[in-house]
Amino acid sequence: LTTYNFADNHDVDRVASVLRDPAHLYPLYLLLFTMPGVPSIYYGSEWGIPGERRPDSDAPLRPAIDGPRPPPDARHPELADAIARLARVRHASPALRRGDYRALHVASEQMAFARVCAEETVVVAVNASHAPAVVSIAAEWRGRRLVDRLDPGVPLEAGGDRMRIEVPPCWGRVLAVE
Repeated sequence: LTTYNFADNHDVDRVASVLRDPAHLYPLYLLLFTMPGVPSIYYGSEWGIPGERRPDSDAPLRPAIDGPRPPPDARHPELADAIARLARVRHASPALRRGDYRALHVASEQMAFARVCAEETVVVAVNASHAPAVVSIAAEWRGRRLVDRLDPGVPLEAGGDRMRIEVPPCWGRVLAVE
């Protein structure tokens, strides 16, 4: 069965108020759109709107939003564009929508995994650090080209025993194996 995945909703504090580091919204949504399950964005979270429950009310979780523009308290109005990019990448990828999941690398601030289905293999690498990182994984796709669906101009060649994936700070790479 496909799971329904979300980072926040109308019953819990908004994720923009929970994260200690606001830059972590970007790797969080990258994971939400590349992990197994159907991603869901609670209205306003695409702009990083804050909101915390109070003992007497959860009204701060449900602000009125007038129209398709970010409200004045939106902390990350550019986040919506990143989420739209991730949605387009997911929509175009059978592996991200319904592929099997396999962990390739797990560390305190980075992780990598493969999503595999009959039509496609995708390797996702995520970096929660504020510095660029290199994720090293076994070179299972030796001799194949990997194309980053988030930045298609930077292909990788899989060769040798290990593949080194350079990952930008607080972001990730979504690499389709060709």
